[in-house]
Amino acid sequence: MLASVPGVCPIVQRANELELPARIAPLPESKSMFRTIQWQLFLRAKRPEKVAAHLEIVEKALGCPVELRRQQVFWKDRALFSVEFATPICETEPEHAVFRALHLASKVLREWTVVGPTEYGDGRWEFRGSGVDKHRGFELITFSTCNFDEERDTDSTIRLQKA
Repeated sequence: MLASVPGVCPIVQRANELELPARIAPLPESKSMFRTIQWQLFLRAKRPEKVAAHLEIVEKALGCPVELRRQQVFWKDRALFSVEFATPICETEPEHAVFRALHLASKVLREWTVVGPTEYGDGRWEFRGSGVDKHRGFELITFSTCNFDEERDTDSTIRLQKA
């Protein structure tokens, strides 16, 4: 049984008592820069004006410029718009890119399902997440950042090219 210190959670107290190594090995070095976070939003809307209004709200929440890449009616469900946009990230280290992506994502939604960070070898990293907020009309919103070039083919498959 742990002796309790007033105002300190017993679990936190126990963690502070553990002898941890003075230095934890760093992640392997990244060779390229994480330039942007790529976002895709599936938005329930009837008019492009509503999509633009939602995008302005997202941009204001993010607190950084949003570069609109594509906006179109989603082919599988004509009541949805697919909106692709990017925000700058400009980080060189994977751990900084992950933290920055999570920080920005938390400004849009509170809960995310994340994948990674994933290392593909040769210093290439990727981090992605997805979330839903049907109350605001977000049927699905995803983000992704990587330190290598991603090219989308016309059939929506992703080709990875070393930066």
